[in-house]
Amino acid sequence: METEYSQFNILNKQTTKCGIEKITVDKCCFKKFISHLKNSAEFEANILYSVMACDTSDCIELNYNLFSEKLNRYLIITVLTDRNNPVCDTVTDLYKSAAFDEREIFDMFGVFFEGHKNLTRLLMPNSSVGNPLLKDYNFQKERSVHYETDL
Repeated sequence: METEYSQFNILNKQTTKCGIEKITVDKCCFKKFISHLKNSAEFEANILYSVMACDTSDCIELNYNLFSEKLNRYLIITVLTDRNNPVCDTVTDLYKSAAFDEREIFDMFGVFFEGHKNLTRLLMPNSSVGNPLLKDYNFQKERSVHYETDL
């Protein structure tokens, strides 16, 4: 599978403590790489378990947890988005299960998923300002906005 990676801009490759391969791919190649993993006869990543996000202060890191039933193997694909303009391609056309996770990440972290057909707030009220899982989120400001509107 290593030779298949050469056509993609792989930024980092490591193995987690649990023995799962974690590959960080450049944002410009991300969608093509995920599609390749899903459709390749070598890996057949037929299940997307979850999409998770993390605010690292420098960027927002997105982790796509894939599984290949054929190989009985997990794989984590990581893509880094600019914190000031967090945009990433959606994978909902490849994996329907990504729809909920991408909406949650949009709501909590403010990442815009290009091509997502229903990218609306999921957990926070529509009147919310900002994204509560960002490290610089102002909880006091959010609370005061809701208290004023509830009166």
